[in-house]
Formats: sequence, C-alpha cells, structure tokens
Amino acid sequence: MRARRALALATLSFAASSISPAADEDDEKKKAVATDLFDHGVKLMVANKCDDASPPASGRAGCEEALDYFIKSARAWPKALGAHRNGAFVARGLGKVATAARSFREVARRAPLEASESRRRWAEPAVKEAEALEPRIPHVTVRVGDPAPTDVVLTIDGEPFDATLLATAIALDPGSHEVTAEAPGFKRASRAFELQERQSLDVTLSLEALPKPPAAVTSSSAAPPPPPPPRDTTAPMLVTIGGGVLVGVGLAFGAMAKSAKDACKGGVCKSQADLDKARSRATLSTAFSAVGLVTAAGGAAWWAFGGASDEPQTARRLTVVPLVARDGAGVSLGRSF
Repeated sequence: MRARRALALATLSFAASSISPAADEDDEKKKAVATDLFDHGVKLMVANKCDDASPPASGRAGCEEALDYFIKSARAWPKALGAHRNGAFVARGLGKVATAARSFREVARRAPLEASESRRRWAEPAVKEAEALEPRIPHVTVRVGDPAPTDVVLTIDGEPFDATLLATAIALDPGSHEVTAEAPGFKRASRAFELQERQSLDVTLSLEALPKPPAAVTSSSAAPPPPPPPRDTTAPMLVTIGGGVLVGVGLAFGAMAKSAKDACKGGVCKSQADLDKARSRATLSTAFSAVGLVTAAGGAAWWAFGGASDEPQTARRLTVVPLVARDGAGVSLGRSF
C-alpha cells in the first residue's frame, strides 16, 4: 500500500510540475512530451507490479519498457521529479542497482528544493534507498594503453564517457557490457565483459597503431633522369675522312688530266695515247670526286643525325654545298642546331 501511495504522489507531483503559467511555449511542448511518456510508464509499472522489491518474472519485459519511458520522460523534462523517483523503484526491482542508486540520489538532491512539503519528504527515503543499494553496485575500471592517446574516444554500451574517468572505478548495472576505444591513427579496440553484483573488474584495451601511408614523392625530391649515353662519332668521322680522301684523289686525277690537256697545243695531242691518257684521267677524276663527295656527305649526315642524343631530331640540319672551279672541285658541309 505504501508503494501505491508513493506512486500516486509521484503522479500528482509530476502533473503539478507540468503546469507553469510562466513557462514559454517551448517548455510547454517539452512538458507535454514528458507527461505523455510518464503516463505510459505508470500504466506499465502498475500492470506489471514493477515498483515491488521483487516484481514477478513474467512482468520483466513490461518493467524494462516502463523504465525506458521514465528515463525518456526525465530527459525530456529534467524537472519532472516523479519520473526520476518512479524510474528508481522500477530499476531497483529489475536489479539495475547502479541505475536505481543514481536516480534515488537525484531525487534526494532535488526534493529539498521543491515547494511542495510532500515532495520534500521524498529526500530522506531516497537517501536510505541509495545507501542500501550502494554495496551491491558492481564497478569496472577501464584502462587504455600506456600511455593512452590524449584524443581517445571511449564508449560503454554505445554511450560516450569522459576519458578523464580512465583508471577510475565506474558504477554499472549487473549484466553484459561492451567498452570501446578509438583514436586517430589507431585501430578501434573493444572488449565485451559480464558484471555480477558487488563485483569489481579491470578492463584494459590496447590500441594498435595503423600503418603509416607511404610518403608521396614530390617533383623536388624525385631523382633527376639519367644523362644520355655519349655519342659515338668515330665511325661517321672515318667515313667522312674517307670521302674526303676520295675527293682528293679525284682532284689529283683532275689535275693530271688538265696537265695532259695543256700539253696538246691547240687541242692537238702529239699522239693518240696522250689523248686517251688525258681522257682516262678526266674520267677517273670525275668518278673519284663524285664517289668521294657522296661518301663525305653520307659520313657528315651520319655524324649529324646518328647515334644517341638528347637533342631533338628536328633541331639539327646538315647543309651540303658542292664547290666547282676551273682548277678543281670540292664540297662544303654545314650543320645547324
């Protein structure tokens, strides 16, 4: 009966706190949401006898749902002291001793500030309930590496908790839990664990550093290209020289043919043999000179355009100019870049 009376008082106190003429429109909306959630929780709590010290096992699912409604109601409107109080009793019946103790302490802190005398009387029983639950609360101490990264992000059961609580005993409800740790440059670490009433457990997470990506090679740090192989100009030079020698031989025969021609006075030679000799030398002169010029020109072209070079082919040009005079012939070679 005492629990039922407490429930009725909690319901009335919630309704009283939900009406405030001075509240703005936003507060009224929050209160309306909180009231609706609170009413759902009360219905489930009464139907499943969740406020009993040991509610029936058949009603556990309904009590879990009722507790969720009370928690959401308190979040929507934290001043709703009735949601904290009813949630504390339901959590106690479910064996969620850490949640229940926190809610009872919240009631004990806020109740003395209430205007209603009946609500102020909630403080002392709430303190006694929290003290009775305290020895039953399990704790976990979480540690991350040695030392832990300064920007580590920690969660327990998906809810974040402050990294300053590392290496500090944290009160949790009995049951299954999971703790995770994340930090930039490290792989995510997690560990699942079970807690029993009155148990204290240490959980250590090791953060493994991620492999560093290879450093990008910039143009300034790239190795310069290897120098081009040296050009082999020996063979082209020999060919060019050979062509020059042939031209020289041709010029020599030309000089001999001219000398024989000059010996024929008025174009009349002393003998047919002298005439044939002059003609033969003239023919040899032409042949040697022509072959020599072609050979020299080919050697010069080979030297200009052949072999390995980092110079673009279109940047080079060979100029061959034949030279003809009364007393001989030759060739002029030029190379432009």
